[in-house]
Amino acid sequence: MIKLTGELSNRICAEQAIPDMPAIVKELIDNSIDAKCTIIRVTLTNCGIGGIEVYDDGVGIHPNDYQKLCLKGATSKIATIDDLKTIKTMGFRGEALASISKLCKIEIITRHKDLEIGHKLIYGDDGIIEKITEDASRAIGTTVKVTNIFNNVPVRLNDLSNKSKIYLKKIIELVQAYALINIDKRIMLTHIEGSRRDELINSLPAQSVLEQAANLFGRDIKKSMNEFYGEVDNVKYYGYISKPNCAIKFKKDFQYCYFNKRIIGIPIKIKRAIASLYKDFSMKAPIYIICFEAEEGYDCNLTPDKTEVYIQNEEVLAREIRIKILDLCKENIQFLPIKKEIESTQEENVTFNGYKRFKGINEDEVNKKPKLFEVPIGPLRPISKSQAVPAKVIEMPNDIDMQLAASRGQVEPIKIHNEQIDHEIPKEKIQAILKPINSKPKAVTIDWNFSKITWEIPKLKEAPMNIPDIFNEISAKSDISVPSLSSEFHKSTFTKLEILGQFNKGFIMAQLPSTNDLFIIDQHAADEKYQFETLQLSTSIDIQPFVIPKPLKLSPSDEVWLLDYLQILRINGFSLQYNENNEPGSRLTVCAVPISKNIVFDTDDLYEMIEKLKKVCFIQDEDSISRLIRPNKYRAMFASRACRKAVMIGDSLEMRHMKEIVANLSKLEQPWNCPHGRPTLRLLKNLENENYRYNGKKFKNINWMI
Repeated sequence: MIKLTGELSNRICAEQAIPDMPAIVKELIDNSIDAKCTIIRVTLTNCGIGGIEVYDDGVGIHPNDYQKLCLKGATSKIATIDDLKTIKTMGFRGEALASISKLCKIEIITRHKDLEIGHKLIYGDDGIIEKITEDASRAIGTTVKVTNIFNNVPVRLNDLSNKSKIYLKKIIELVQAYALINIDKRIMLTHIEGSRRDELINSLPAQSVLEQAANLFGRDIKKSMNEFYGEVDNVKYYGYISKPNCAIKFKKDFQYCYFNKRIIGIPIKIKRAIASLYKDFSMKAPIYIICFEAEEGYDCNLTPDKTEVYIQNEEVLAREIRIKILDLCKENIQFLPIKKEIESTQEENVTFNGYKRFKGINEDEVNKKPKLFEVPIGPLRPISKSQAVPAKVIEMPNDIDMQLAASRGQVEPIKIHNEQIDHEIPKEKIQAILKPINSKPKAVTIDWNFSKITWEIPKLKEAPMNIPDIFNEISAKSDISVPSLSSEFHKSTFTKLEILGQFNKGFIMAQLPSTNDLFIIDQHAADEKYQFETLQLSTSIDIQPFVIPKPLKLSPSDEVWLLDYLQILRINGFSLQYNENNEPGSRLTVCAVPISKNIVFDTDDLYEMIEKLKKVCFIQDEDSISRLIRPNKYRAMFASRACRKAVMIGDSLEMRHMKEIVANLSKLEQPWNCPHGRPTLRLLKNLENENYRYNGKKFKNINWMI
């Protein structure tokens, strides 16, 4: 045995501490944050192969520290062993710059806050200064340039060249993660390739982490997240997690966790708590941002990149967070997000007397009476009910009149008048927004309720016109506004629906009188979900004992661990017996299994439950654990029975039965989908009863039984 030389030992540690290019960027950003900067600018050349530069406006480096800066173990962050218990900085080991200098070329330009001039420092691979240039021009702060990356490690250099785009993507995600939590700093990432210079990230200071997330990833994220916070044993936590009924899609790895603003991997017990919880509420994995803060009671000196943290009483913390998120999920599933869409449909154009018209319109339609037409106004701004302007209906020319007028240039100004508006849009503006006859139709999303105004249009262009441009013209001269775009359907609203009838022997048509919204309800899916939840509460599982117990094959470690959870398995019908005289791994035997009518659960289901138990065993509530670890056969059994017991498509229903099916939905925990995932309810459209007629009758009087 020989003792490694200091140079060899340091080289081995350096290659472990700096495994790839993102690690270099991470260590340099950590140093900038510790320097109390407000601006960080990262510049990559040719995906980083040509060099990495990190600029900050921190306090700078004092000349007394120049010689020790790149030496192993040199740090200003800690002085004694007790300091490790209360680390507040990103770095503390004194390894970052020393390790980088072993594998790359380092050049530093710095100016300390107490000095009038800066210095340029070039270090060798031994961490010793090779050259100092005085009077280097720069503001207070530090710029670190890293070049010749991995030139003395050929295998890593080859890997870097082959995967440069992959590493660039990782660096972008890394800088985004730093920008997300450091809301008091401006963080930028620039990529230079040849003569091209791309600014990939430019985050500005924000009021909150959620606001910064909206700046980085899109404004939609704000309305899709729930906020939670609390404190357990002097560990404060706060964060944001996606709503179970969120319709907005994000990438699966949108999961960020921080401890004292340090990027870490989410502790495994907390991760399992969240994952197991969302299986009950959503088919999608949640996205979340979780931040922890603590003065003591943690250990972050575990891995070279410091992304793993041990937290004292992690199980208690996981349970607390799970309870907080569970309450949010239960609150969210009381609602179903509702959006209305109006599709502008336009058919193929054909020629009529030298002018284009829509296919399928007869020549006689030219002289038909103008249509009734309602137009909502914008932009969207919250208003109180007292501010709402009542809707009014005006006469609008039919499609042919509008086409003929547009093609002949007979466009008149649009007059807009109401109690609060008196405005005219010049015909020049109307002419400017005319679209070609064959323009493609677009789907336009509108809000739950709208205030409306009166339009008076003598003769106009071909449809559809560019309504949003006209909206801006109107709203600039009016105080009228409309509600926000979001709307929700509460579970209690099922009891307020007015049943109109049955459609096609498969769907229940219902109207909400307060909003004139028309809903279609899948009669089979709705009744199936009611039967499904009822069966789960009322079905008793019998126990079938074995004449000869079956041995359970487990590893010795799993066998010892499982002894603490035999009661939870017994709640689900599996009875296990422990015999210490048997060989390790064969000391547990199955004495009884659950049975329900013709469905028998076997040891395969037990093995499935044991694997699920490993992920949720930290939860102390036995009832919750027993429900979470049930095998897939349980759900399939109840879903199958509910399906056969429910009303079928094709069954004719009386009004009394339809009302009962709809009312039952309000009593369910999750009434929005059947056990197989099919939606129970959909919004068809909003009806204006004063004007919407069918065969001369108001819509609500239509006999849907026909």
